[in-house]
Amino acid sequence: MTDKNTIEDNLDLKDPKVYEIGYLLVPLVPEADKLSIVDEVITSMIKTKGGVIITDMAPEMRKLEYTIRKMMNNKYAKFSDAYFGAIKFELNPADVASINEAVKKSDHILRYILIESSRNNEAKPAKQVEGAKKTSPKAKTDSKPVATEDVNEDTVKSVDPESKKVIDKEIEDLLTS
Repeated sequence: MTDKNTIEDNLDLKDPKVYEIGYLLVPLVPEADKLSIVDEVITSMIKTKGGVIITDMAPEMRKLEYTIRKMMNNKYAKFSDAYFGAIKFELNPADVASINEAVKKSDHILRYILIESSRNNEAKPAKQVEGAKKTSPKAKTDSKPVATEDVNEDTVKSVDPESKKVIDKEIEDLLTS
C-alpha cells in the first residue's frame, strides 16, 4: 500500500511551474559571444529538460553596486561590471536542480538567482528612489512637492498651514531617526 502524501508529492513534481533566473555574466566575455554563452549554459539546458522559455532579457553591461570576487584559474578575480540578464521559463520542478547545478558550475556566470515565479509580472515590486525613506499613509498630502532650488519666500507663503504641519512633522521624524 502506498502512502497518500507520497503520491501527492510526486504529482506536484510532475506539474510544470514557472521559474525565473537572473544572472551576471563575467565581463571578460566578448560582446559578440554573450548570447551564445547564455544559450550554451542556460537556455539549451532548459530546452533539453523539456522546459519552455516564456521571456528572455538579453544580457546588458551594468556597473555593479559592489565588487564581486570569483575564483578563475586558481586565482580570485574582482569584477565591478557584469552583463545582467534574465530568463523566465516553465519546467517540471524535478528538473530544476539540474539547471541549478549546471549554472553553478559555469565559469562564465559570476552570480545568479533562481526563483519560482508567476507567469505574469504581478508580483513586481514598486520602484523606490535610492535613499528615500518610506512614508506612512498618514503623512501623505495632496500638495505637490516643491524642489529645493525652486523654493523662495512666495512659495513658502503659498503653502497651506496644514501642509506646513505635515512637512514639519516629517522633518522632525527624519531628524530624530
